[in-house]
This record gives sequence, C-alpha cells and structure tokens, in this order.
Amino acid sequence: MKNAFTLNVAVFLGTAASLIGQVVESPTTVSPGEWLIEADIVAGTWDVSRMNGLRVATREFTAAPVLISTGVSSNWDVQFAFDGWVEAEEQLSGGRETASGWGDVWLRSKWNFSGDEESGPAWAILPYLKLPVADRAIGNGKFEGGAALVYGQPLGADNWMEAFVSGDTLHSEVGGRDEQLVGGVVWGRNVTEGAAIYTELLAEWISADEDALPVIWGMGISPTVAEGVSLDFELLVGVTKEAPDWGAAVRLVWEL
Repeated sequence: MKNAFTLNVAVFLGTAASLIGQVVESPTTVSPGEWLIEADIVAGTWDVSRMNGLRVATREFTAAPVLISTGVSSNWDVQFAFDGWVEAEEQLSGGRETASGWGDVWLRSKWNFSGDEESGPAWAILPYLKLPVADRAIGNGKFEGGAALVYGQPLGADNWMEAFVSGDTLHSEVGGRDEQLVGGVVWGRNVTEGAAIYTELLAEWISADEDALPVIWGMGISPTVAEGVSLDFELLVGVTKEAPDWGAAVRLVWEL
C-alpha cells in the first residue's frame, strides 16, 4: 500500500504540551506531578493517484491513538504512546486490498535544554523508540526509533511559532535499513481567551525514495471546552503529488 506520509502516526505523536493539538512538536514539557493526555478521536487520509497509467485510490483511518505525558523535572518529561486501531484500503483496477488491526507502542522523552517558550526562544530534544507489538497486518514487527530537535518562540502577545526536524532509522525489506527525515513548522494565534487557530507545513524524506518529497499543509482550530480540556479540528491538504490528497483529524487534549 502507498505510504500515507506517516501522517496518522505523526498526528498523534505530535504533542504540544498545551491545549493546542497541531502535529508540529513544542519544546515545552509537562510539569512534575501533572499529566497530559492527547488522543485522536479519529484521523484519516485519502488519496487518488496514477501508477503506470492505472488509477490507485487509498485511504487510511486511525481511531483512539493516545499519548500520555508526565513531568519528571521542570524541563524533562516522559511519554507513553499507543497507535490505536488502524484501517487501510487500496483499490487498483477493480481489485481491493485491505488491512486492519491494533498499532504499535512508543516510548518517548522530552528534554527542554534551553529557553522558555512563553518568554523567548526555546529548544528541546525528543528521542523515541517503537515497541513492535502491532498486529501483523499493520506493523512490521521491528524495533525502530529516532529523535527530534524542537524549537519554539512567541511572536508578540497572541502569536507563536514552533518547528521540528526528526531523524528515524526504519526497517527495510530490501536494504536492511532506511533513513527518514520529517520536518514541520507551525504558526498559531490565540483569537479568543478560549480558542486558537493555526496553520502548519509538514514534509518527509526517505532514503528509499530520494526523489519523492511529500509535503502537507494543515489548518486547524482548537477551542477550549472545559478547564484543562480542548478539542482540535484539523484539515490537511497534500501540496506535492507524493503526499495524500486530503487528511483530517479530530483530537482531544486534556491537562490533569
């Protein structure tokens, strides 16, 4: 099946340590004794492309992936993530291939090693490791990991920007291992005391297909629905032909 830009993984792995639920990472960590729960209620991608002159339609849905974070110190937190339920489908020349099952588990940790995002530039490092527990139809049964470098800063009183780049080493059936880079940048604005809007750009490169550069543009809104609880609605559009045509996510962000 066509790789859906790792979008459904990225949708839940991106954690802002706040009530904003965009994909792009934030350097801010969860405070000691506090918890942050993030979940994609549902996320999906849709794509129609041409392969050797034939029409190929793909879709992928993810339900209930969750990321739980808690602080260890004032600038260090640890995180546990689960991919949730994944369903994928590919249609080609009248035939259809489907796959579904539970996804993998991830262990992550974030260290804010410089600055405070509320008052000025801040940096963090975020290593992560995949534990291959997914159903055979969904996962590859291999340990995989990487690390992200994360940046963020305020842009005046109501605006902010964040950016990240991550490097991964992936299992390959052909070459043994593939290298992958994923990057993104987001601009956000607090439009009211209880709501924020944002737009972000995400890109991916993988050594197995060096000429392909999937790029996705996202737009979202995050309203606060109760103290410490917000929803996040995001629409994503493929910018390059290698990216899925459309994506969408509905998320829950809950600070405890």
